[in-house]
Order: sequence, then structure tokens, then C-alpha cells
Amino acid sequence: MSDAGNSSGNNLFLTFSFDPQDPAGAEKSIHSEIEKHSGEEGFKKEFLEMVCSYSLFPFLESPIVIAEAPSTLRARTGRLPAVKTLCEIEMLGKMFDTIYTVFQQDEADESFCPPAPFYRAGEIVLEIFESGEPYDLEGAPCEKERLKELPCNEKKITLIRSSASLQYRANCDGYLAMNNGALTICEPVRISDDNSEAAAFFLPQPGDEAPLINSVYEWYNRFTIAHPAAPVSDLPDRQSLSLPGKIAYRMILIRGEKPVMGGNAYLEMIARKEELPGEEKENIDYREIKNYITVEKGELLFKKYPRIKGKKGIDIYGSQIEVPEGSDFKIIINENIVKENLQGDIIAFHAATDGIFKFENNRASVEEVMVVDSKIDYRTGNIYYAKPVQIRGDVSGGFTVSSEKDIIVEGSVEDGASVLCKGNLYVLGGIIGSRTRVEVSGSITAGHVMDAELFCSGQTLIRKTVIGGVIFSKKSLIVQGLSVKSVDKSAMFGGSYYSMQKIRTHSAGNENRQTLLCCGYNPFAEKSIEALKEAAGALDLAISHTMAKLGGKINRPDFKKIIAGMGAQEKKETKEKLLRLKELSAKKNALEIRKKYLLKNIYSKPEDKPSIVVDKYIIPDVHLQIMDGKTVIERRTRSLSLDNV
Repeated sequence: MSDAGNSSGNNLFLTFSFDPQDPAGAEKSIHSEIEKHSGEEGFKKEFLEMVCSYSLFPFLESPIVIAEAPSTLRARTGRLPAVKTLCEIEMLGKMFDTIYTVFQQDEADESFCPPAPFYRAGEIVLEIFESGEPYDLEGAPCEKERLKELPCNEKKITLIRSSASLQYRANCDGYLAMNNGALTICEPVRISDDNSEAAAFFLPQPGDEAPLINSVYEWYNRFTIAHPAAPVSDLPDRQSLSLPGKIAYRMILIRGEKPVMGGNAYLEMIARKEELPGEEKENIDYREIKNYITVEKGELLFKKYPRIKGKKGIDIYGSQIEVPEGSDFKIIINENIVKENLQGDIIAFHAATDGIFKFENNRASVEEVMVVDSKIDYRTGNIYYAKPVQIRGDVSGGFTVSSEKDIIVEGSVEDGASVLCKGNLYVLGGIIGSRTRVEVSGSITAGHVMDAELFCSGQTLIRKTVIGGVIFSKKSLIVQGLSVKSVDKSAMFGGSYYSMQKIRTHSAGNENRQTLLCCGYNPFAEKSIEALKEAAGALDLAISHTMAKLGGKINRPDFKKIIAGMGAQEKKETKEKLLRLKELSAKKNALEIRKKYLLKNIYSKPEDKPSIVVDKYIIPDVHLQIMDGKTVIERRTRSLSLDNV
């Protein structure tokens, strides 16, 4: 298929489109074009015959120019006589790129390659000059194309400029090629990067092979004379050397001994810290990004790869090639890490227990106790861990520490922090702030408490003072008042304090703030029951809606037969509704069980013997209550021990 193209309103080119995936079909069509247009002004018969002869269609971009006006730039390249215009050189750009790519391969044996014109040093590889004919394809007058310069590698090619032409001369023997659009020369003999080998690369020639073969043998002779100790290879007689037509051929000229580069032992870390999300993600809660590594028993932590022992080589000059030998290092592991020897002297390291994985200065450990050597903030993120946690600092506001075991805080729990502990909680400083929430299944020991909300299923011991807030401690609440030095101060005041069995304090009360000491009552249980009632109501509504969708069929004795007689889609939908109903009913039953448990535990039992003991004094106004579900004893007084006995 041919169509006329134009430039600046003039008919300068006739183009031909072809399918690069069908070179045979393209060649057949080109021959048809040659028969049709042969002898016409500007028709590229010789160029197209060369394209077909060397099967260059895979190295051309469709469409190609098959006719060109006399006004365009002319070109000459000695090894490709069919090339007569700059347009043809540009069309062959992909071919010259391929020559460069094939030549750069370390192993060019049996590589398919287009013809690679070879030039001796000093030869003109390309000449571009202006046309003397200012006419288009139809013979109409037009402007001549202005001289255009192709970029080149100045180390390999010398560009000589004149007013009407550009001349490119080779600075060395080699193949004409292109690298990123710039003309260059690829020398036929390449020395490997490690100097252990010199090889000649014979690429297919569009004409006489002698210049290429002579150049290689001349290089070989010069080298052997200059370096008599070189480990040269015997070459075949140049007269008998025959090169394959379309295949790149690599011939070893000099081969020393390739060195083995030494390599250091190294680690591949498998267990890693959580990566920060990319900037494209919005609404990132950086508190939830963990700066620690939790691992499970048997988990692969890292692998150690052995060092590679270096081996010296011999270069093409006969000298030794020095190489680094590679170094090793020792990994120190604790008892919670086990080693596994793999193939190739690789060692895999696994966790022997659940824990926190740490690696620093070639020391690896898995610790069952998580030790945080700083305060809990954005550097650490929130802490969620199944085993004991030790924090050598504060828990900052807005952050959460949660553990299935004990938690030790060597600093304070600041306002807005949350601590959830299934074991015992030890706070050397204070628990501070009205937005602070602490929930502990075991016991609590703390220095002081101010305005915080604490829920403890075991015993609570406060060594200094409690000011404000709400505390519930199921078994006992003890405030020692170690920091109270005068009788106008007390150990606990300004809040509401509850226990099911015992409250004991050094002193209580403040003239400006009311204080409630209540034994035998759990206010959290009562709040939870109200929340459970709301949740149960929502579940009842969901159950009713699901039952309505099922209709009255579910209560019929032949319900299974009804399902069996349904269509596939209706049967699937009905089963999904039944599964949903089962899940909702199970949740409702769980809520009811929890509610019954809480109802039994709002008040203490008489056998708990709830009591309030104030060891020193009370400063009004203090409200004291003891409840056992049947009796309520209330007092507002100064100094007393109040027991429900």
C-alpha cells in the first residue's frame, strides 16, 4: 500500500506501510512496488532491493519511504552503496541500534544480527551533503532541504564540517552503529571488564569480509609482539576463515584465567518492621504503625549467606588479577532463636517462641518480655502484645498499651492514654488525666492517681494519693498515703471510689471537693447492663427483619420439604437467611448470658463482708456507703472504721 506524503505543502515522499510481523508478505509487496514504480523519479529501487536481500523488515519502522524528491539531503556510506539519502540512514536507525546492542552482549555466539558495515581507521563512514535539485516528486520547484547534522561519539568519530557537506571519519577500526541516536564505532576486539579475556566479534558484512578479518589479525599480531608472556590462543589461518552470513560470531584471541570475585557474608532479613505507607494514602493514623517486630514460634527471622572465597585470576598480559577474598562475621543469638542449615551453607534462623525480635550490631534476640527503652509515642506507635511489656518511660496521651500479660510502666500514664492489661499493671509514676482509661484483669500497683478512670478485677494499691477520677477495684482498693505529711491533707478525695470487698485508706476527704467511698457496688456493671440492653434490642430488630423475609415457612413442620422444592437461586437465598438468623440468635444468647452474670455482680454478697477502713482521719465532705444487695449503710462523718457486720 503506497500513499503520498508531503512536507511544507510539497510532495517530497512516497511511503509504504507494512506489517512488521509478516516480513514475507512485506517483501512480496515491496517487489510489487518495485515493478510498479521502477524507473520513476526518486524511486528507491536499490535501497528496497537491499532491504529485501538482507531481510531488514524487522529492523525498520512502518511506514517506510519508497520514493524521495531530489531536493532532500543526499548521503553516502561506502559499505552500503544502496544508501544515497539521509532519509535512508534515518530509516536504518533501528538496524544500527541493533548492531550496537548485539556487540555489547558478553556472549554474542550465534546471535542473529543485521549487516554491520566495517570501516578502517581514517575511512569516511558517512557523508551528508545538500542536493543540487530543488524539485519535488512531481517536478515542481521547492526549497532544498537544509544541511542537518547527526550526533556522534567524538572519541570514535571525527566530524568535518563544510558549507555544503558533513563528513564523518572513523578514528579506529570498527562497525558503524548507533547508541541512543548518536553514530559510533564498535571496535571488533573487546577486552573483558576483568581483563581476563580478549575476543573478536565478527558481525555479518554487507560486502567484502577482508577488512574486518585483517583488522582482527593485525590487532592480534601487535598484541603478541608487545606482550610475549600473554596467554594467547592459536588462531586459524586468515585465508581459511569464513564467517556465517547473518550470525554474530565470537572468537577468543587471548584467554587468561577468569578470577572469582570474593563476596562478603550477608544477611537477608525476613522479619521486618512495618513500613510507612506511601504519601498517596490519606487519613493515616501513625499511632497504629508499629516500630517493633512481633514474631511467632517457628517463624523465619533471617538468613545468613556465606562469604564467597575469592580466587585470583590471570589477565591477558599474563599478570595476576587480585581480588577481594570476602569476609565473614559472627551472629550472636539468644536461647529463643534456633538455627537451621540449608543447602549452599546458608543458615536460617527461626524463632523458638513467640516474642519480640531485635537485631543490632550482629546480635539477634527474641524476647518474651517486650522492653521499650523510651516513652510510648509516635516513635513506637501503639503497643499490642500478648506477653509482658516493660516501658522505660511514660505512656503519652492518645496512645494505647495492650497486653495479655503484665505491664510495667517505669514512668507515668499521661492524660488521654489507654492501658488494657489481662495480667497485673505496675506504674512507678502516676496515672493522670480525666481522659485516661485503665482496664486491668489482674491487680494494679501505682504511685498516685489523678482524675483517671480505673477498672480493676483484682486488687488496687496506690502508694501515695488518689485525687479525683473514678476507680473500681473488685477485691480491694488500698491507698497508703505515703506522701501525706500534714493533717489538712488526705490520701484520697474528690472522686468516686468503689470496691466489692474492701476500701482501706490512710485518710480521706477535702473541704472543697466531695468524696465518695462505696463498698459492695459495681457501677461499671450497671452501665454495661444498659449497653447490653441496647445491643439486645438491635439484635431483636435484626432477627425480626430476617424472620419476616423468611415468611411463615420457617415455623411449618414441612419446612425442609419446602426448601427441597425451591429453585437453586431461591434455595441459596433461603440458606443465607437461615445462616444469618443463626448468627444473630447466637449473639443474642451470648448477650443474655453476659447480662445475667453482670446482674449477679452489681452488688457484693454478704459473705464478701464489704468494709471501709480509714486508718487516720476524714476531712469532710466524705460520703461512705456499704451495700450487699440487701442493706445500704451510709455515713457522713470524720474519723471511723465502717464495717457491714
